[in-house]
Amino acid sequence: QQLTPHVSTVGCDGSKLDTHIHANRKNANKMPQLKITYFNIQGPAEPARLALTIGGIEFEDKRVTGDEMRAMRAAGKLLGGGQVPQLEIDGQVLSQSEAIARYCARIAGLYPDDPLKAARVDEVIQLVNQDIRGRCIEPTMREPDA
Repeated sequence: QQLTPHVSTVGCDGSKLDTHIHANRKNANKMPQLKITYFNIQGPAEPARLALTIGGIEFEDKRVTGDEMRAMRAAGKLLGGGQVPQLEIDGQVLSQSEAIARYCARIAGLYPDDPLKAARVDEVIQLVNQDIRGRCIEPTMREPDA
């Protein structure tokens, strides 16, 4: 694989994580067909969208409304528990946002092979999904509109 720009990030504990972004264009004909289905907001699908975009991997970004999602669920078109986000990989479905994000990061060359560095990436994923989203964003989504 061809190496593209070097990326430095900082782990939750302040340690520096060095990774390289691997361009997958060379293996583009071997890449699976990918489709992310989620609402037209960033939310839990955004890490996967970003990973694929940074990695230069083509994917279909299907943005749906709440009504469209409910219609898809009623028609049996939402597999894996009938929820979004959902990632279709050559027709197979992943339906948990963290699994989707890790898969996309791995195929984009953004997920480290080193177990400790991978655990640091997992820390950031959990921080975003649990601490920021779960404690800061989700409570506001349950508030009634004025």
